[in-house]
This record gives sequence, C-alpha cells and structure tokens, in this order.
Amino acid sequence: MVTLKEANEGIVGLSQLNADQSMGLDGLYYVGMGSRGVMQQTELNKTTKPAAVRDDGGVTSFSVKVNSPISTKMNITLNNQGVEIAINTPTAPSKTESIAGIEKNETIQLSATILPESTADKTVRWSSSDENIASVDQTGRVTAKNHAGPVFITAKSASGTEDTYKLNIDGHGKTFETAETIQDTGQIGAYGSYDEDDDYFKFTATETGEYEFWSSGPYYNRLRGILYDASTKERLIYDNQGMIAEDNNNYNFKLKYNLVAGKSYHIVTRTYLEGIGRDYNLHIKRPGDTGIPVTEIKLNASAIGPKEKADIIQLAPTILPANAGNKGVEWDSSDDDIATVSQTGRVVIGNKSGIVTITAKSKDGGKMAMCTITVDDHGKTNDTATTILDNSLTDGAISYIGDPDFFKFTPKNTGMHKFTSEGTYAVRAELYSSTGIKLISSTNLNGQFEMSYQLTADETYYVRLYQSGPPIVGTYKLRITSPEPPIRVFGISINQTIGAIYLPKNGTMQYNATVLPTNATNKKVEWTSSNPNIAKVDQAGKVIAGDIEGMTTIAVTTDDNHYRAEHVVLVGKERQTNATATIVTDDSLTSGSIDFKGDFELYKIIPTATRSYVLTSESEIDTVAFLKDGSGNLLAIGDNDGASKQFKIIKTLNANTAYYLSVQHKSSGVGLFKLRIQPQ
Repeated sequence: MVTLKEANEGIVGLSQLNADQSMGLDGLYYVGMGSRGVMQQTELNKTTKPAAVRDDGGVTSFSVKVNSPISTKMNITLNNQGVEIAINTPTAPSKTESIAGIEKNETIQLSATILPESTADKTVRWSSSDENIASVDQTGRVTAKNHAGPVFITAKSASGTEDTYKLNIDGHGKTFETAETIQDTGQIGAYGSYDEDDDYFKFTATETGEYEFWSSGPYYNRLRGILYDASTKERLIYDNQGMIAEDNNNYNFKLKYNLVAGKSYHIVTRTYLEGIGRDYNLHIKRPGDTGIPVTEIKLNASAIGPKEKADIIQLAPTILPANAGNKGVEWDSSDDDIATVSQTGRVVIGNKSGIVTITAKSKDGGKMAMCTITVDDHGKTNDTATTILDNSLTDGAISYIGDPDFFKFTPKNTGMHKFTSEGTYAVRAELYSSTGIKLISSTNLNGQFEMSYQLTADETYYVRLYQSGPPIVGTYKLRITSPEPPIRVFGISINQTIGAIYLPKNGTMQYNATVLPTNATNKKVEWTSSNPNIAKVDQAGKVIAGDIEGMTTIAVTTDDNHYRAEHVVLVGKERQTNATATIVTDDSLTSGSIDFKGDFELYKIIPTATRSYVLTSESEIDTVAFLKDGSGNLLAIGDNDGASKQFKIIKTLNANTAYYLSVQHKSSGVGLFKLRIQPQ
C-alpha cells in the first residue's frame, strides 16, 4: 500500500505496509487528483491479492479512512461501499471456454451473483441494449432475434450497481439445414461472432469449371474454409487459415475447385479465437468471371409520394460498375403494413398510411440504396376507404390536387347522423350508399362542411371528402355525431292473459297491448290472427268475429326484438257452466280436449249408488282435476298419479247427488285426454 503522502503526490513508491518487500505493491488502489494537480494511479500492479478481489478478477469498491498522521505507518479502516453484482460467464456444454456468441433465434441462460452473500435484497433486473438483436427476460434468458450483431446484456441490482455482458449474434446458419443461400459469384459480408463460429453458405453453380473461393478481412482474422457437396455432404476441399494455399500466413483461406453447373454446394467458414468480433468477406468467382466487385447501387427514385393505398410502383436498380461480377439485388421494406416489395422491386401499397423505406441491397458487397414512399392517410376508393366509427373524430389531410379521401361507416343505431369538419382548411363532403348512390352533399359555412342524414343500423355508407378551396393542400378533422343508442324492447303484454274471449258471431272486442319498457324507443307492434275466417284483428288491436263458429289465436309482436303475446278468441261458443256441463255416468270413459291456455272441460256426475269411486285421466298431456259439489264446495283435487301425468281422485259419492268435475292442463299446454270413472 503506498503512503497517503505518496498517493497524494502521485508517486508510486515503496509500500510502507509491506516494508520487507522492496517495491511490493498491494492490489488496493487510490483514485483522485493529488494536491499538485497530478492525476493519481487508477490501479497499482498487484503482487498480493486482497480479499476484495472477486472470483472473476474484478474488485469491489472501498473507502479508506486514515487513522494516523502523515509520513508514519498508517492504520486504515476499509468500508464496503455497497452491493456488487457480476454476470456469471456462461460456458458451452462439455467445454471450459466462455460463450461469446450464439446464432439467430437461439437462446442462452445468463445468471448473476450478488455480493456480499448477506445482501438482503438480491433482486436482479435484466435489460438488453438492442431488443431487435436480442431480448432478455427477468430470469436472465436471452433470446436472439433475426438480426445479427453485438448486443450488451445488463444485470442491475436493487441498489443500482450493474454488470454488462457482450454477446455476439451470428448472422448466418450453423448447419447445412440453416445455411444462408447466396449467389455463386460476388462478395458476401460476414462476422466472426465467437470462437469456432461456423458460418454455413449454400449456392448453386451456374457454370461448369473452376471456381475460386477466398476470404478477406483484417490481419490475424484466422479463418478456415471448407467446400462441401450439398447433396452428399462430402467434403471436397479445405484450407486451414491460409496455411495450405499459396497465400500462406495471411490467416485467410483460399480454395479452387471444379464445379458442375446446376449442382448445389456448401461453403463453411470457421472463426478462431483471434477472429472473434471481426468482420470478414467471403468471395466467390465463377469461371471466366470478371471478379469485379460492386461499388455502388442506385434506384430510379429516392422519394415518391404521396401515393394512395393499393397503388403499385416499380423500382429499378442500377449496379455500378456496369461490368460488376454479381448484380444480384435483395429488396426489403421497413413496414410491410404500409408497403411490400417483391424481389423484383415491385412495390404494392398496403392499407396503412405513413412513410415507408424500400431498401435495395447488392448481394455483392452489401451496397444499399433507399427510396422513401409516402402513403396518403385515407383511401381514394370505396375498397381502400378508412373505416370510422360512431361519435368519432378522425384526422385527415388533402395531400395533393384532386386528392379524395374516402371513409367507410357502418352505424350501430338507426337515426339521424351528423357529419362535420373542423379546422381552418376548407373541405366538402358527400354521402354515398353501399351501392354507390349519392344520398346528400354537404353545405358549407366559413369553409367547414355539415351534413345530416337518417341512417339505418348495420348498413354500410361511404363519405367522400375533397378540397373546397385554396390552399391546395391542408389538414382537417372529420367528426361524426351519432344518435343516442335506442332503448330496446324487452317484453310485451296484453290486457287478457288467461282463458279465452267468447264472442258471438260478428261480434267485436278490443285488445290493448303494453310494450316494455314503457319508454322504449321503438314501440311498433304487429297484430295477427291465426284464423282470420273465424275472427280478424286490425293494427289497433280491434277484433271482429266472422259468422263461422270456431277458435282463433290473436297475437301481437314487437318490431324491436320480436317479443310476442297472444290470446284465444272463441266465436259462437259459450263459456262452460254447471248448466252446460257434459253429463257422464258413474262407470264410463269420455274423451275431452284442452284447446288453449286456461281452457277446461266441465263434467256433471250423478252416481247411481253410494260408494267409493275412482276418477282418473288417460292421456299424454299433464292434467289436473277439481271435484266440487252442486254448491261449488271443493271436495277433492286430483294431480299426478305417482310419477305419471294422469290425475287420480278416489272419493265416496252419494247416490242421486250431482257432482261437478273440472279438468284442465297442469300448466299451459293443449291436447287430448280421456276421463275414466268407475266404482272402486
């Protein structure tokens, strides 16, 4: 340890704490400016290893408190400055060397160590310097994306200390199956991502004859090249870092081999330790090829627009020099939603507005040229119209002379809809049906338009906006004001609910319907008769009977949600009473029917002897019976006989006494039944 005086003067001298070791210096260090204005040593050469040095060779920070006078032996106090964090270097399976890179779309697990061990909060937050190259989750798992290049993964402790790990994402395949397809001539840029990084390339020979393959890059790049037959995976020739070919000791490889036109081959390059983090180029020269590299690429336009959705543009590249060996071009779009580009340079505008960059990249040398295309914010036809919603405010722009903006609108509710513009730029509007019929044109006041129209829910309409006056271009806002949503019908009732209405022939009566809720927006109803020959009903609910005896059902149905209520009308019939009851004997089987909700059959029984009788029904419908005496007193109720739908009454009846039995449906159904009466 240097003395405080020595450190203050910026002198590296004898360690006063290790006086028996001449020039023996400890691994602690002093950082700062001395009193003479001399910057101090940032770190002394270590001949001893203090306990503060971590396993990975890094050091923790300490503050030094001097407890002794200057120029004497020092007593010092070391105070730890806080929590330290270190990313643990991952290693490859079955290897001891660290992992410096991975392939695209691969993953790797990182971990971090918090020091000291007694730290209470060992939370680690992980982050990536470039999510487009690789992302990292909060467990330290790194996922490489589909872009190559270096990325820095950072682990940060809860106290704010952090450590960073550099990871190289390789840009080419690492197997025959994932090999990058290239042309059989020209120059391809590549990158040595990690030790023994194998880059796989696949190509198809277009000529028969001797091909040349070589790599170029910085001195001491150390590259090995191997040529394979793609179909058999047979190794044809290799060069280990330039040691075999004639250009030895340059650490790049060079190969020559006779290939057959139409056959596919693989070139595999391998980066050794000294080549990690270095760019290199792979060169291929066909028989008789000029071998002249591409120096520049140009496009027939650098900026286009504004263009409309669904437009088509053809871009044309020019490769320089004109006699370049490989004139292949790769195309890419910065946003496929705005515009896509084919590998022939054909650009198709999508259904999204904005600015997109189309890039043409030479396959030889990776030279690039770009064209920016501006796409108008709204379509110019119904097919490319921008969809807008109820009660919306939409930004728009007239971008050039004659620029029309089309909007597609499907209202949720039927009613009067209002369309207006806002801003200082003057525009007009027209409203069209889905079949192209113009419904209305706007009126304008102070440059802004307004139009209102009754629209039908769930039908499609189109709004066309266009320039109204100077200036030629400008921005605006389109506002739609929609009516309040309707109050929907959830039910309907009529003033008759049970039994039936008995009308004489040619008689009349009035039904009244109540739509629920009472404040429903659409209270429209429709009245119908199931048999108008028996009785008809008008749309006010008035029933007019005909001159034919019979039964009909009068129904009322709401226009909204189609709720329904109904009631039975009997024409030319009388309601059953004791006086009109059907007379049956005390040992008989009689047919009957329930014809409508609330209908019943009434029977009169006069027993011939005083005894116990059994009264039952025989049918498929669920019936119930009520037995009364002549004064109307209820004597018995007959419901289900066990689990069946039949009723059953066992009762002692007196001879020559009148009894009345009413039979009806258990709930609201209709149908036929039989009544059996017999002595027990």
